[in-house]
Amino acid sequence: MRSVESRYCSSARLGAATVFVLAVAVLIAHGLYQKAVADGISAAPEQVLAELDQANALRAEISREQSNWRQEQEKMELLLTTIRNQTRNCQAQASRDRKLRQQRLEEVTALGANQKRLADIETMLDTLCERVELSMEKLRSAHFPGLIPPDRAQGITDPAGRLALAIGRMEEAAGRCRNSSVELVVGLLGDQELTVKLLRAGGAAAWWVSLDGQQAGTAKMASGKLVLTRAIDMRDIQNINMAFNVIEGRVTPAWMLLPAGRLRPESIEKASK
Repeated sequence: MRSVESRYCSSARLGAATVFVLAVAVLIAHGLYQKAVADGISAAPEQVLAELDQANALRAEISREQSNWRQEQEKMELLLTTIRNQTRNCQAQASRDRKLRQQRLEEVTALGANQKRLADIETMLDTLCERVELSMEKLRSAHFPGLIPPDRAQGITDPAGRLALAIGRMEEAAGRCRNSSVELVVGLLGDQELTVKLLRAGGAAAWWVSLDGQQAGTAKMASGKLVLTRAIDMRDIQNINMAFNVIEGRVTPAWMLLPAGRLRPESIEKASK
């Protein structure tokens, strides 16, 4: 802008100087003519006309210079006004950019804080999932087979996914505790392992029957193992077989009395603490 103003001032000074020089030339010519008349010198008509034509030409040149100078002045004023308007617009845009930059910096700071909180929450979820999974494994070793579903979160690193699976596992275990089911399991009968069918009444009690149906009895958990106790009374064996047939849908449901084992083994109580 300073450069434009300097050009404007220089042009104004040049125009004024030109007009001044032309005016001086006209005055000198007119003065010489007046002096010649005053001294009694008779000038030839041709010389007088020439001097008048020269004076008229000088006046016309002065008029053109003045017109050009005014046009140049108007152009410079218009250019100066345009530059001032552009300067104000650039200053306003710069102010808006500074405000927008400050707003973006605040948003970046807030995002950083949110990421830190998210990382803290993920750490808490990881810790919670590990505690839930450990507790579920303890319950699984203390309860009847099939009561606690297996852990399906192995290999999953996403905290939200692990938590969803842990909650689903607890809900499924709660549903199994309310229902009865038959499982094919391996238990200890004395010192020998025996494959049997296990009838589980939720998590309260369980009965077993051998695959040939000749042996039956109650079951309990001890030290993480399924311990089988053989029923001696033939009526108990028949009732246990009848219960399996009812659950599996082979006979019509009917009332029967089953032998009761220990409903809450000591190992279950320790695992629940």
